[in-house]
Amino acid sequence: MNPATTNYAPIPEDKINVCMAFLTYVGENLTYDKYSEEEKREVEKTIHKEIHKIIPKIPTLVKEDSADWRIVWGPAIFRYRDDRKQDSGMFVIQQISNPSNYVLAIRGTNYDAWEDWFKEDFEVLCMKKWARASGAKISKATNNGIELLLNLKNAIPAPPESKSNQSITEFLTSISTKPITISFTGHSLGGALAPTLALWFRERQGEFKGWDPKNNAVISCTAFAGATAGNATFANYSNIQFRDNPIRRIHDTNDVVPHAWNKQSMGQIAHLYSNTEMQIGFSLKLLLWLAILLTKHNNYTQIGNSIPITLGVDGKCDRNTFKKQATYQHDYSYPLIILGQDAGNNLWDLISPLEKASCG
Repeated sequence: MNPATTNYAPIPEDKINVCMAFLTYVGENLTYDKYSEEEKREVEKTIHKEIHKIIPKIPTLVKEDSADWRIVWGPAIFRYRDDRKQDSGMFVIQQISNPSNYVLAIRGTNYDAWEDWFKEDFEVLCMKKWARASGAKISKATNNGIELLLNLKNAIPAPPESKSNQSITEFLTSISTKPITISFTGHSLGGALAPTLALWFRERQGEFKGWDPKNNAVISCTAFAGATAGNATFANYSNIQFRDNPIRRIHDTNDVVPHAWNKQSMGQIAHLYSNTEMQIGFSLKLLLWLAILLTKHNNYTQIGNSIPITLGVDGKCDRNTFKKQATYQHDYSYPLIILGQDAGNNLWDLISPLEKASCG
């Protein structure tokens, strides 16, 4: 089946960022026997090693027959103390042929980590104030995610920039002493957190005691498949902050996740797939109705610069229910459309041995 898209032509940055967003899932299914910093570092080292094995096999990330990117901070992983599964994850990667160019990539939800789902995806009934904009609020889930990311520490030093036990703010401070460009990206949960974290850093540029007092960094963001992070005031504020370099919010029109948590767009979810066998079941309808009812007063609104893409509905036997089709659209549409079918499938083949194709 050929991916279908309307009025969309991927730019080179889209191709690079979608590769980085999906590389964050490498090794997400690795579990812990117990909670210890030593074991956490070993998991992070394994993921670091595997990503560097995969990069040379992705044409988009290769120049002159060799890998053109190297991780310089992370991957840093967070896990809740009582959970054997990984939760949040993030890394920063640098272009070898253009060393002033960086990408900060944030992992989406770990499909198998229930606490990750609850605390970073579904805590949307309560909202938190966004400190620097009057009336702006983000979901408690998004707030949880941002706090976790800002507190992650790097365990794998990559000289000369990165040091062990270094936060992302400390690392970005160390590399912004000279002009740099840094793109924030992520898929799914990462697609909601990346623009929000980019905004957090954008707000603090030019401050005397900030991370980038001389405004040396040019911040951009390409986000895939993200749900809403906050209310309309927050979305408008974010759009203003990035008016000179708008965030690219790329979303599949057949993907359920970007429809959350706005009450109008959530109302469209039940009718996404016309095939009879793919109609939403009663239990899912009830959950959807409750989600709309409970969040409708929060005024959730997507940030601007919407870039819609569309992957055609695939009725194969392993995708012929609402849940299976929704998973297919959410996971596969972005690599297939942005990289092309062959390159998109290649990316999935490369990350799936560790991932079991379980992006969330």
